[in-house]
Amino acid sequence: MQRSALRFLRTAPLLAIALGAVAGLGLSLGTPAGPAFAQDTKCARPRAPEVPNGEKATDVQMVGTNQRMKLYQIAVQTFLECVETQRAAIGTVARDMKLRRLDKQRDEVTTELKATAEKYNDQVRIYKTRKGLVDAPPAEGAGPDPAKPEKASPGAPKAPPGAP
Repeated sequence: MQRSALRFLRTAPLLAIALGAVAGLGLSLGTPAGPAFAQDTKCARPRAPEVPNGEKATDVQMVGTNQRMKLYQIAVQTFLECVETQRAAIGTVARDMKLRRLDKQRDEVTTELKATAEKYNDQVRIYKTRKGLVDAPPAEGAGPDPAKPEKASPGAPKAPPGAP
C-alpha cells in the first residue's frame, strides 16, 4: 500500500470520530439541541457494522472494521444519550407507553452492541491466530500450559525458600 493511502487510513478515522463527537453533542448544523427540542427529535438508531470472517479477512478489512466498531460505539453512546434526553422530556400523556418504547429501544441497541462486539472480538482472535500474531487459544477444559509457569499476582505473598 502506498504511503499516502496508509496516512489517510490513519487520519481519516480521527476526522470521522471528531465529526461523530460533534453530532453527539447536538452541534450539527441546522438541528436544535437540548431538552426543549427532545420531544420533536427522533433518536437515530445506529446500524451495526458488518464483521468480516477472521479466517479470510485481509489486513485492510480488519483495520477498517476496527475503525467502524469505534464509530459504532460512539453512535450507540449518542443514541443512548438521546433516549435518556427523550425520557426526561416525556410529559404525562401516555407516559408509561412512551417510556416502555424508549426502554425497549435502549435495550435492543445495547444487546446488539454487545453481540456485535463479541462477534468482532471472536473474529479478531481467529484473524490473529491465522496470521500468527498470537498463540492458538487452549482447548476447552484444558488446564494451564505446563510449559509456561504461572505468574503470581503482584500483591501475593511469596513462599519461603524450601517450601513446596
